[in-house]
Amino acid sequence: MKKKILLLTGIIIIICLSVFYINKRYFFNPMAFNKDRITSHEWSDYQRPLTMTYVDFEGKRKTYTIEDEEKIRDVIQELKKCTNLDKESGSTGEVKGGLTLKSENKNHLLDVLIYSNHWEVLKKGSQKYYLSSSLKQFVSNY
Repeated sequence: MKKKILLLTGIIIIICLSVFYINKRYFFNPMAFNKDRITSHEWSDYQRPLTMTYVDFEGKRKTYTIEDEEKIRDVIQELKKCTNLDKESGSTGEVKGGLTLKSENKNHLLDVLIYSNHWEVLKKGSQKYYLSSSLKQFVSNY
């Protein structure tokens, strides 16, 4: 009976330490992570600390670095909520800025161009998406 309790305690400690390590090291939890058009890499590629860089192409091309994980999470969630732009509708517009997400080891995890009326991921064959009001507000804040 003592061996079973000791073994069970050891397994629980290993699981707890593993969860703690994953939460400290990675931005996403492997159990809740889903690949999609925005988070197209493996969950383990999103190592902390993540930095999001916004380059404002209007004016003097200022660069803003976002290191707050909650803001990064909010922007990623807003990008995921956007709907596809119809191919028939004219999706031309002026480039407002560029958004880049990098991990600790400086891998480019996401590159987005933001136009005045839509946005698109810089990837071959990617679609264009409507620019939501919250993303417009994000762009106007910088």
